[in-house]
Amino acid sequence: MTQNPEEVSRKFFKFVEGLRRKLYGTAERTTVIAAPDTEGVYADTNLADPDVADALMLEAWEGQAEYWLGIESEQTYMITMRILAERCLDAFKTIRSRTISNRPIKVLSLGCGPGVYEIFFAWWLRECGFRPTITCLDYSPAMIGCLNRILQIDEKIGGPVRPSNHRSMIRAVVGNMTDLSAFRHTDDTPGFDIVWINNSLQWCRDWKKVLEEATLTFRPEGLNKFFLVVHAHAMTLQVLDQGKARMPLIPPDRIMDELARHS
Repeated sequence: MTQNPEEVSRKFFKFVEGLRRKLYGTAERTTVIAAPDTEGVYADTNLADPDVADALMLEAWEGQAEYWLGIESEQTYMITMRILAERCLDAFKTIRSRTISNRPIKVLSLGCGPGVYEIFFAWWLRECGFRPTITCLDYSPAMIGCLNRILQIDEKIGGPVRPSNHRSMIRAVVGNMTDLSAFRHTDDTPGFDIVWINNSLQWCRDWKKVLEEATLTFRPEGLNKFFLVVHAHAMTLQVLDQGKARMPLIPPDRIMDELARHS
């Protein structure tokens, strides 16, 4: 099995294209509702209220879940997957040098959306000789519903990946990233080796709380790896006829400082 990040990212995008054809009848992109913000302000005053904006964003995710696979560009999918693959390869070296290679590798993915990265990674990790279990959390029931429907597909998509083969490795949960109490390491709950936040932190107003909660889910004897991908621009969400909601940019240095506080 390849461990070249570029090749992994190409295989992943073939998987995404295959899913688009299966679900939409075309591999082309759909309407973009999330894009880098260039205005630097809320476009509409009715969305300046954080509670109103959050409610409208959930409404948007719910309405677009079925088409979310078509939102991101080929470049975004491939760059993101290459970064994640590179980080995973670093973690593999640690796994193989420790006794944890004899047990399942537990991953917690926060803000998973339709779970295409997670399903592909379950396949790739197994091909590399590991036993992954991936808990996928999103606050949109429609996104989790889309993930579960993808897991029902019983044919190879984009080449090697048959989603239905990975149902036992994926646990899909509706929940809020700011409250991970159900996933914290305790005597009864073993916790996770890897926490994965892939392009979802920028949609969270209380992002510091998300990072604090996430660090409490690590298992003491585990890998304690944090995979975090964040857009370099503030994000604007177009909510149908109701205008735009802008999320403030989170500077990378502030994220690193916050993680250092909880390490």
